[in-house]
Parts: sequence; C-alpha cells; structure tokens
Amino acid sequence: MVTVREIAWAAAIYEGEGSFSGTQAVIIQKDPWILHRLVRTFKFGTINKHGDNCQKWCVSGQDARQFLLTIFTELSPRRKAQILEHKKFFIDDMFKRQTVCRNGHPKTEENTRKDWNNRRQDWDYVCIECDKANIKRYTAPMNKAAVAYASVMGISKEEALEFLLKSKSDSKKENPDEGETIQ
Repeated sequence: MVTVREIAWAAAIYEGEGSFSGTQAVIIQKDPWILHRLVRTFKFGTINKHGDNCQKWCVSGQDARQFLLTIFTELSPRRKAQILEHKKFFIDDMFKRQTVCRNGHPKTEENTRKDWNNRRQDWDYVCIECDKANIKRYTAPMNKAAVAYASVMGISKEEALEFLLKSKSDSKKENPDEGETIQ
C-alpha cells in the first residue's frame, strides 16, 4: 500500500518534472533512481530512454488515471487544471484495464510473462498462449524440411532438424550481409 508520504513525494516529483497529454502521464529525469522508485512504489509504468542523458517514466490508460487521481489532492491549482482539461480521460472506456490480449486470451499472471523488447529498450508483457502459437507458426516450415531431409538421408527427424539449424546458422556466419540492401 502506498503511504501518504510516498504520495506527497510522487506529487512533488510530478509537479516539478511531469506532464500529462490527455492519455499519458510522463516524468523525465536524469537520475533513474527516482523513476525506479516510482515503479516500485506504484507497481506500474515503464522506463524508457529519453534523449542522450535522460530517462522517462510513462504511464497510460488505467494506470495513468490511478496515478493522477492518487496524487491529485497534493498538486498545485495549475497542475490540477491541466489534468481537468481532459474530461474524456475520466470517463472513456479506453482507460479501463485490459483483461484480455489482442487475440482474446485472458491476461492473468499465469498466462503472461515479461519479455525484453530490444526495439523499445523496455519490458513487454507477453501472452504465453500467443507466444506458443507464434513459435509453432515460425517453426512449422523448418519441421517440414526436417521430415523431408530425414526421409531422404535415412536419419531421424531430430538429427535432420539439428543439421538444418546448424547449416542455417553457419551460412549466416559466412554471409552476414546476405539479404541486406544497399542504398
């Protein structure tokens, strides 16, 4: 549970360094310790790189609503007015917490795992059911090739798959620029 002191601290940080766009609350800092403390305190939000030497804590949707309503009473009249300009923020269904993934699987602790996103340099929450389906979809062509290769060579499917995966990784080592276009 968040204490009154932590709420006042978060409000002070937001007052000095925060912004609200109508859908997302953001706090930008050079010192990442402050942002990590926000994540530990409120148990939500993501930290992303911002510029050369700053990081930003972002919350959107239901988490943004929860955060802003939690610190609202501690904010200055100017900051309160900025938040209240966005009336849709308080009534729109977009800000309801998602209970299913985009494919309709339930978003539960058992069916969700954290996965690092290299493109955004941040953590994503991945639906385990969708991840299993993606793995099957991407490995199916390789499995078909392994079955065909195994029958021609008279070896097991597992040996054929191991050989095909090894030869694929070896060819990438020999031709690292294969498939790249030069502009």
